[in-house]
Amino acid sequence: NSFNRAGSEKWNYYNHLRHLDPTQGLELATIQMCSSGINGGDLLRMANNIIKLKEIEQQLAQEDCTGTGVPCGERIHTLTLSLDWFIQDPYGMTIRFLDFALGNAITKGEKIRIAQRYRQSYYRKVSGGDSHITKGKNVETPKGHVVDPVLLENMLRGHELLGR
Repeated sequence: NSFNRAGSEKWNYYNHLRHLDPTQGLELATIQMCSSGINGGDLLRMANNIIKLKEIEQQLAQEDCTGTGVPCGERIHTLTLSLDWFIQDPYGMTIRFLDFALGNAITKGEKIRIAQRYRQSYYRKVSGGDSHITKGKNVETPKGHVVDPVLLENMLRGHELLGR
């Protein structure tokens, strides 16, 4: 694979990251994050859960499990929200989530207050700057080459496995 180098069989994860070019290092780190049980394996489980729920929904859509004529599948509901949607409209997406998750269990006014607080908290974090070490910085390779982080982000977005 593209991560192997001569002598790399004995390298640990960190050494691989230091010796790979930035795009390969980012690809390796992202794959590790997505598959690791500690650092993000939930991403794979979430995707699997969505697929399984859709399969069950389709299967039950044909069955009348209550004898009332209402297909069982209409009792299963899923909602998928993109993180990009939350970034673009934190208030609206919070309302959408609360409507889905809680229905009429809380009032519209309570949902509005929760969404307003979330939006304020989100914008406060964004305007205060991101404390992540890589935020807004160019990436420098061990050989001193500088790589624009936008280039790396675009690589991830266009990646056949990791992209959208």
